[in-house]
Amino acid sequence: MPRYTLRITSPKAIAELVSILTEANIKLRYFFRCKRGRCKSFIDCDKTIVTLLSSITGVSVRQCLLNCNASDIVLPPPLGRRSSGGIAILPNSLDVLVGLLSDGSSVGVSLDSIWRHIGIFGSTGTGKSHTAAFIVRELAKNDILSIVIDWHGEYLGLFNELGTDFTLIDSNNLPRVSLITENLPLESIVEILKSALGLSSFQAAILQLLLGLVSGLPMDFIKTFPTIFEKERVEQLNIDLSLALSRISEMLRTRNSIAALLEAVVILWDAIEAGTHTALYKFSRAEREVWAALFRRLQTLSISKYSTLFRLRGSSPYKQIITSSQDKRIVVLDLSGIANPWIKKLYTVLLIGMIFDEALHYKEINTVIVVEEAHNIYNDNTSLLSHILAEARKYKLGFIIIAHSPSLLPPLVLANINTMIVHRLSNPRDLTALKTIINMAGMEKLVTRLVPGEAILFSPDNVEPVVVKIPYQNRLNSARA
Repeated sequence: MPRYTLRITSPKAIAELVSILTEANIKLRYFFRCKRGRCKSFIDCDKTIVTLLSSITGVSVRQCLLNCNASDIVLPPPLGRRSSGGIAILPNSLDVLVGLLSDGSSVGVSLDSIWRHIGIFGSTGTGKSHTAAFIVRELAKNDILSIVIDWHGEYLGLFNELGTDFTLIDSNNLPRVSLITENLPLESIVEILKSALGLSSFQAAILQLLLGLVSGLPMDFIKTFPTIFEKERVEQLNIDLSLALSRISEMLRTRNSIAALLEAVVILWDAIEAGTHTALYKFSRAEREVWAALFRRLQTLSISKYSTLFRLRGSSPYKQIITSSQDKRIVVLDLSGIANPWIKKLYTVLLIGMIFDEALHYKEINTVIVVEEAHNIYNDNTSLLSHILAEARKYKLGFIIIAHSPSLLPPLVLANINTMIVHRLSNPRDLTALKTIINMAGMEKLVTRLVPGEAILFSPDNVEPVVVKIPYQNRLNSARA
């Protein structure tokens, strides 16, 4: 297929070219290549804009099949690629600054790469959170809202250090989340609860029944309930649950708390146990423990001081965050005050699911979510969150996934991360996990020797990986002076 390239014969043509491309919202692929000390550059263009670009004085358009003639004037290399050449997108070859090269030049990624997600990996103390905070600051300059889910209370100090304006929401004022949402299927919500609460399939099926009543599913839905028992024991014992389920349905329509869900479990258990007495059957200790464990999980959640964070339906955390942001483009949700790890996990997972639910409604939300301790959240290949990663870019919802060990993340999660920022790693399992999705050739030894604040950037915006330094505020200012 023939290619069309621009030949630039005048330095003034460069500025006019960029101006026209910006005004017309046109982006072109720009190639800069060096070999044995000699460099050349050329720009690919589409046949449909040949006439427009040919009108620029000092620019001519030529068609080529294989070898394209370079411009008479070698254009500057794309930012961050001075020695090796590369491919950029004009006129916005650098949308979001990531860091600095050893010679002080800037290197970054395009906004399109942001929507395809970023992974930040490295051992403890190598600067992962600082890297995320720096990128979030740069995203704010592009008018992108960043929601930082801060598990350990680190980002208050990091953003103050960077001189960045942000809104902090502490654990006493976090936006509420719901178990039932408008667009997410009930099965996905149950999957979230099963993973976060560590439930068995049987316990998850009980919750699915009760949440089905919360969401207003028809009473015919209860006919599927006996199948959650081995050997369809409800039918075997001839237990009539319709009265209990009608009572539960009425209660859940008027109450909107986890405590109501807990009471529903008790009502259901009482009805089943009463039926077993009629049938002269006694549940085994193991069967009773299954119900008791579900009761304990929900009870812990309902009596926790953070029980008000969870509702059965009707919450809109994304709107609450927008309101609380006071027009600032960075919002930090400080979860460090939540001591119970599974409550923290449940809140995080439901929050992500509900923000995605908002994205489905609004189509584009121009938002990035920063997920710390991602190995605690993305821990199975069938998770709804893995599906969200694959679909979110359509709605301009990006993720910055942070983990100290990429090998702990499911392959499906790693496969959906477009840009990798790798700080020092020494565990062979982590290096193996990364090599399955990115080209680590020549980098295996280097990644084990990086000092804190250094990282290797793997991005489609760069023709090859580059070592970057993530600057602090004073270092950044001196580098740009």
